[in-house]
Parts: sequence; C-alpha cells; structure tokens
Amino acid sequence: MRLRSDIFVSALTRRVFNDGGYAAVVIKGSDASGAIFVRQRFRDGLETLYGPAPQAMVEVEDRDDRLFEPRLSRVEPEVVEALIARYIRSGLLNDGLYAEMKASGLQRRGGSTRVIRQKLMAKGLDGDQVDKALSSLEGAEEGEAEWNAALAYARRRRLGGFRPDRGLSDDEARARRDKDIAAMARAGFDLETARRVIDLDDVEGR
Repeated sequence: MRLRSDIFVSALTRRVFNDGGYAAVVIKGSDASGAIFVRQRFRDGLETLYGPAPQAMVEVEDRDDRLFEPRLSRVEPEVVEALIARYIRSGLLNDGLYAEMKASGLQRRGGSTRVIRQKLMAKGLDGDQVDKALSSLEGAEEGEAEWNAALAYARRRRLGGFRPDRGLSDDEARARRDKDIAAMARAGFDLETARRVIDLDDVEGR
C-alpha cells in the first residue's frame, strides 16, 4: 500500500535534516494523495526540480515509497517557476497552489507583502487567491511575515548589520543608515519595519 503524501513528505523532511540539510514544505496540498514536487536549491542559487516519475517506472505495485525524476536540472529559480506556471495552464497544478508557491519564493528573496501582492495580481490571480497566498507566508499566523521578508531583503542586499564594512565615522554611519532605510522603503517595507531591521545590532543566526 502506498504511503499517504503527508507521511512520505514528513519522512523525507526528517531524512534531510538528519543528513545535515534543511527542508521545508512550501505548499501543502492533499494530505492523502497530493502530488509531490521537490525543489532542490544549491549554494550558487540554481535549482533542480523533481516531479513524480511515470507509473511505468514503478515495477512493484505495492511499494511503499515513491520515485521521482528531474524535470529541470540546475537552472535559475525563474525557470522553475515558469515550468510550474506551465503546469498550471495545462491543469496539472491549480492557481491557488501556484500563488502560494510564488508568494513563498518572493518572501524568501525579501519581497515585501505589498510587492508580493502586486506581482501576484500581475499574474492574473484573483484577490481571494492572493489573500490566501499571503496568509500562508512564513510567520503570517504570528504576524511576522513582513518582518521575515524584511530580514531576508536586508541580508540579500547586505544592508544594516548585514553589511560587512564597519568602523565608519558617526556622520558616515548616519548617512549609510538613511540610505539603507530608503532602500528598504523603496522595496515596499514601511518605515517602522525598515528602521527596526537596519538598527539591528546582532544579526547572527537571523
């Protein structure tokens, strides 16, 4: 008997962590029989996308694991997202799942809630789908989705405490702070969030 999707994903996640890696569920579909796609991210920013292998490759009908095949190998994240979009157009995935996946990817790269909403709407997704996608963001239930995105943006752009250069004079430090806060604001973050992130002293582990 084939394992339920949620049990298989849970076991796979634990295995990755046990091997010293990191894994997270980006989009959650049907617990019992949802299709499983795996996005593998490399340190250079490229990704490989794995999808369910054709049933013809499964030689034993009652095997309790699953087989995957690479759909894309070591490509830019945008290429992966484009293929997922094609799956949606062909009916293999639905718009709601795509919206959540797209929103999660944008948040990890430091997209503010405002920017994520604009980009999802530009994809032709309706308001309900966009609202649901935003509510699924990491930290959304705790009201920290925007904070998590702001940290990711500052880390990626090397702003505030994430900037390697230290030892500036007071005038230089003030000018740099104003510049960094302005960059955060242009990226769609409110001033309070921008100031909190830029003024962080201890960014280790964040």
